[in-house]
Amino acid sequence: MLIISFIGDSETGKTTIITRLTEELKKRGYKVGCIKHCPNGFDLDHPGKDSYQFMESGAYGVVLHSPDRVGLVKFTDGTVELKELAVDHFMDADFVLAEGFKEAKEIKKIELLRKGVCEKPKLKDAIAIFTGFDIETKKLVFHPDDLKGIVNFLEKMREKEERIIKVKVNDEDLPLKPIIRSIIRNTIAGLIEPLNRKDKIIKRIDINMEV
Repeated sequence: MLIISFIGDSETGKTTIITRLTEELKKRGYKVGCIKHCPNGFDLDHPGKDSYQFMESGAYGVVLHSPDRVGLVKFTDGTVELKELAVDHFMDADFVLAEGFKEAKEIKKIELLRKGVCEKPKLKDAIAIFTGFDIETKKLVFHPDDLKGIVNFLEKMREKEERIIKVKVNDEDLPLKPIIRSIIRNTIAGLIEPLNRKDKIIKRIDINMEV
């Protein structure tokens, strides 16, 4: 699973680019999940609905199920990380495209600029910039209409990440399916992230275990 967060001011086209990328990735046979950060809150429930009454009665979460959809409404303490959301809800996805989450740690981010809205990069940790005009930067720059180039870039990043994880049992290399790699990566990183470390950014994890 490759998690990419698209960051930009309002009206820079975040929703549009995520929608177009989702369509293109689906055409290429990938499974895509999307997550949107709503800093001002949101409400899927409405007074009078059964699910609303469940929440009002004190339930901390409600799942809505229909023949073709599943929805979840759940209270949180405000500390849920993007990586947690992706692992909890899109473990079988090839890509998770998120809108917002500029403060998320260890998540690859792409910044969107737009003439007359936001014309100067603000993110130091962005891996690329999407813009329809020329800018001076050492980072990769893509035109929002270069859908093929953008998707090729995302594919290469995903392939690189999938190759990094290797598992040996009794000195035998085990072949890993993409979903297993994602489970191993996100589970181990999630367990190590809250531990006290000198280096706050996880770049490499080495584990030797005897059973």
